[in-house]
Amino acid sequence: MSSLAKMREPKPPLVEEETTLEAVPAAAKAAIEKKTAGGKITHVENVIQGGVTTYEAAYTKGGRKLEVAVRADGSAVK
Repeated sequence: MSSLAKMREPKPPLVEEETTLEAVPAAAKAAIEKKTAGGKITHVENVIQGGVTTYEAAYTKGGRKLEVAVRADGSAVK
């Protein structure tokens, strides 16, 4: 498939659902807690796109608004 054809392929739908940290799988929860240590989590979502679920947390730390995204196994989303 040419790169032009790939650019025209529609992206799978993106579904974002608000959730709680307690509802996130244990490995993802631990990774989020580690990355947000010393900060305050303000929002947690599970994001589903193309059958893949990731977990995103918005947090504040040192007066800055930040986000972290991980997979169910706790690995970072790039």
